[in-house]
Amino acid sequence: MSTTRITIDPEDPGSLPEGRVDHAALDATTEADLVSQQREDDAEAMRDAARSAGPKVPNAETRRAMAECEEMMRRGTARFANADEMFAELERQGSAVVAAPHREGPELTAAEVEETTAGQDGV
Repeated sequence: MSTTRITIDPEDPGSLPEGRVDHAALDATTEADLVSQQREDDAEAMRDAARSAGPKVPNAETRRAMAECEEMMRRGTARFANADEMFAELERQGSAVVAAPHREGPELTAAEVEETTAGQDGV
């Protein structure tokens, strides 16, 4: 099968080259063909959406952490009295993530990143 490109002006019927277009093939598409193709396209779109959506439930590790938190809240035995204590412990363990405040303008320069993370192991 070969492809032939033509330019058709809808306002000028004479722009349709004679003998180069199979009008029977153009007119052979039925409403049923269009509906069938639409169904196939919709099914493919749904499969693509399902693949890209990712898991809908937390993984096992997250579920265990959630259960632990719920149990601590139920018993009233939280490890920290407030968020500041929690972040202080994370920093002590070297697990804290450093977040620079959002600001308008360019991203941080390399020197600014070094200054922000100076003295923090593992960052």
